[in-house]
Amino acid sequence: MSFLDSCKAFVSYVMEFQIPGSTEEIKHETSLLELQGFVRELEQENEVLKERLGAKRTILLSDNGAYFFETSDGREEPFCSRCWDLDCKLVRLGMANDGVPTCPQCKKSFS
Repeated sequence: MSFLDSCKAFVSYVMEFQIPGSTEEIKHETSLLELQGFVRELEQENEVLKERLGAKRTILLSDNGAYFFETSDGREEPFCSRCWDLDCKLVRLGMANDGVPTCPQCKKSFS
């Protein structure tokens, strides 16, 4: 019997016993850690979705096609409807040289 065969026999012999810290316990602990990581990811995704849902409730459509938030002090903040609808990004509109609100991200103009 070679040294390698002896090692294989020894490992298979040890695997038959339920030793504290055995491979089954290690597999169980590993799967628990994976589940905890998965739960953490789901909790973070849930927070993002709650924020988006809250934003959808307060977003209003203006006459020019842009979305805007009506803040508690009555101010309106315009956002690009295209970026929100397609990318779920709230991109604040800026003013172009001609005074037309334009999205800095997708370059859509709102007249």
